[in-house]
Amino acid sequence: MSKDTTILVVGEIIEALRDATFRIELESGVIVLGHLSGKMRMNFIKIIPGDWIEIELSTYDPTKGRIVKRLSTADSKRLSREKEALKQQKIDEIQNEVNAEEPTTN
Repeated sequence: MSKDTTILVVGEIIEALRDATFRIELESGVIVLGHLSGKMRMNFIKIIPGDWIEIELSTYDPTKGRIVKRLSTADSKRLSREKEALKQQKIDEIQNEVNAEEPTTN
């Protein structure tokens, strides 16, 4: 894969599978499979569930990709907080919609 045919995105490791393969949830909520790049294997960079990573997705098969970078702890914490804030915002929106649909009876 050349640089022209890949898409670089950020995601969170959900599950570690065998043979350095991982299930990853992207920022958009899509779940893909990813494997470690050769440089990460050579340098013994360890990845565990909960880590935030950069992944290259192929334009030919966007459900699979190659993990090219493990993000720093500070970046991981920031991204986790943003993800939780978005979840809470969605929950609040749903609750507001439900409350608005309920008829008020006196």
